[in-house]
Amino acid sequence: GMWTLALPLVQVLFQRGNFTLEDAQKTASVVRIYSLLLLASSLHKVTVPSFYAIKNTWLPALTSAISLCLHIFVANIWVDQFGLSGLVGSTALATYFNMTLVLLAYHFFIGPLHFFQLLKSILHMLPATLLMGLGVFYFYPFMENTLAHFFLFPESLARLTALFTNIFLGAFIYFLLSYLLKQPDTQRAWTQIKKRLKPR
Repeated sequence: GMWTLALPLVQVLFQRGNFTLEDAQKTASVVRIYSLLLLASSLHKVTVPSFYAIKNTWLPALTSAISLCLHIFVANIWVDQFGLSGLVGSTALATYFNMTLVLLAYHFFIGPLHFFQLLKSILHMLPATLLMGLGVFYFYPFMENTLAHFFLFPESLARLTALFTNIFLGAFIYFLLSYLLKQPDTQRAWTQIKKRLKPR
């Protein structure tokens, strides 16, 4: 969703005054790269506290320092070639490198992380994720154009309405398909919702 709606998000938040469409497109490319960082950042945040729990504070600091050096080295090369996207890309590379080091260290110092179960869970979520992205990708421009040209919404209001509608639409598609595909986390969430809605 963040990847697909990167440009509309930037346009709604920033495209006004001296901030042009070209600026919005450049910023959206950065947002798309940052969206790819979510997996690495999430895994890093849930594994690093395990090292603190066993009184190992030096290893997360060491992996971060090594990754920072990699970031500085790669950024100097990529910024010259790709500009701002190169800077963000080097951040993404360093973050995934840091995640890899932490996961390898986790396996050595703490124990197995059950990667196959994690991969199975990711693959189970993939169909709903892809269909959500495709639905939003095609429906957003259709809705924005319809609101602007047929209902005569001002451009900014058409974007804002289309953006929020598509965010809710994407969430609905994802949770519906996840539920139909019996994705375990969605099943548990729906069970909790039904418990809270059930009259006492």
